[in-house]
Amino acid sequence: MTSEEQIFRRRLWAGSGLFLLTLGIRLLPAWLLKHEVADMQTYRTVANAVGHGDNVYAFPITFPYVPYSQFIPAWLLAVAERTGWSFDFVMKIPMILTDACTTLLIFGYLQWRALPFRLSVGWALAWALNPVSILISAFHGNLMSIVPFLALAAYVSAEVGETSRNRDLLLLVSGLLLGLAIAMRTYPVLLVPVFLLLFCRTVSETAAFIFVAAVPAGLSSLPYLFLARETFLREVLGYGGLTDFGWVSVLRAMAFIAGGHRVLSVDPVLLSRTKELFLGAYLLVCLTMPFFSRSALGRALMIAPLLFYALYGGVSAQYLVWVLPFAVLLRQRLTFPFTGAATAALVAFYSIYHPGILTGHSPSPITGDELWVWVMYVAANVLLVFLSLTWVMLIVGAELRSYLQTRRQAPVPWLQGAQWLWSSRSYAVILLLFFAGWLTIAYSAGHRAREVARVILP
Repeated sequence: MTSEEQIFRRRLWAGSGLFLLTLGIRLLPAWLLKHEVADMQTYRTVANAVGHGDNVYAFPITFPYVPYSQFIPAWLLAVAERTGWSFDFVMKIPMILTDACTTLLIFGYLQWRALPFRLSVGWALAWALNPVSILISAFHGNLMSIVPFLALAAYVSAEVGETSRNRDLLLLVSGLLLGLAIAMRTYPVLLVPVFLLLFCRTVSETAAFIFVAAVPAGLSSLPYLFLARETFLREVLGYGGLTDFGWVSVLRAMAFIAGGHRVLSVDPVLLSRTKELFLGAYLLVCLTMPFFSRSALGRALMIAPLLFYALYGGVSAQYLVWVLPFAVLLRQRLTFPFTGAATAALVAFYSIYHPGILTGHSPSPITGDELWVWVMYVAANVLLVFLSLTWVMLIVGAELRSYLQTRRQAPVPWLQGAQWLWSSRSYAVILLLFFAGWLTIAYSAGHRAREVARVILP
């Protein structure tokens, strides 16, 4: 047996073991819980609506996404009925399989990058055993777990395509994978500008990437745009998320800590202000991306979810898994403190609002009426916001410092023609003015938060 065959066999055995470990550690709790709670009840509603041929958008705040993924719960409900397995277990199987594929993708990519074998296995284990990933897919069972895998696969395709003879094909594959992620859930649309600025080399590549990425969501939406435009647009455009995590959720928790009462909803005006705060910050960062190096593509893809956690008020539990596959693949050190904070926040949140997610029908050893649970919830969310902001500043700061030291050209050829603009003093002034405008949004959001705090805090 040649050395190459030995290396291949070792990789095959390691990849298979990592895949099976990821499956096993998630399938066991998913099988044992057998309890429909939170999103599982929503998925059953969606499945019944699709099965009866009803307009799924007629049910408010049930399916605020493009239609592409509405058939998944319906198919899985049919599988559950035929096999006799519980619906919540069957519903979790695609998420668990996707987690296992993510482990395999991370291991394979790191080996392709010639990382030492043990380090590749170690970082793959950082995802396979990641408690946030396990909680979201095996306990919570939200379809969101599939989306980061598709986005990560789009990134890996782009990286391989950078040096491959089949770049044109891999560019289309990357765009299609990102398009499937967008069709599943809307947030990956924020990743499109990053691919255009740091991956696409020409205007024609840019146009092809945009077109392919838009196909899945666009085609699946056409029937509803023609036949049920009002309800479709109301649900897809009107959903703002829930204030379960992030800095606004701290206000809700402080109401219980200070006065002993639970705040079920937060001021919609404040939520709208936080959306402006997040989008303004993300646009500002996008305006700085011409200064990034081509090798920063992966780190740049982490910026949108990190800013989302730090600034937006409508952060739900399943969103916390967005950034982790990229963080593990890129071997970011902040992965571990972020995982710890997110895990603590998730456990506290589930214990307070959805204890059945953690324990099924069994009574939870941690009750949401205990003060220490709320304190942990607040501390974990504060740490999440701090880590997310710090992470973004480290990524952007490193790229800007590197550019100022080297004064390099644009990372992709199609931007080089406009280098006279984005490397000029005028562009720097524009960025400063934009930042000043964003600060006014931040002040407005902070002022509104203070007014909300005065109302809900005793």
